[in-house]
Amino acid sequence: MRAPSRRLAIATVIGATAFTATGAFAASLTLTNDAVGAADAAVVSPCTAARADYTPYYNNTQRWEVDTITVTGTACTGTNLDVHVGINDGAAGVTGTTTGKTAVEVEAGVTVTLGSAVASEAITHVSVAVVAH
Repeated sequence: MRAPSRRLAIATVIGATAFTATGAFAASLTLTNDAVGAADAAVVSPCTAARADYTPYYNNTQRWEVDTITVTGTACTGTNLDVHVGINDGAAGVTGTTTGKTAVEVEAGVTVTLGSAVASEAITHVSVAVVAH
């Protein structure tokens, strides 16, 4: 884990009870400041909004899985942004992080590799955090 920065880290936390993807269909979730609800959290600072997209693939064990999520930010600022993704399959959570991205890179879409693949039909929750240092 990174040592605390002298500057205040500004966090964008976007989470939601998401969606279940089945078959070869792509799934997408977009949250903004006004998307906060009982199961959602959106505190947007480096970006005004963020979208999480994934496309399941059929693996050699004959199931649809997700192992990467592409995060695309809107109106982002900053030059040292970390993008964190969490995905829950109802039994356990899997996370992934990419660091040191610019606002331009996040707006173009950053692919985050998860720690392990998740069965797409079991996905119950996706969360995204963009942190500026």
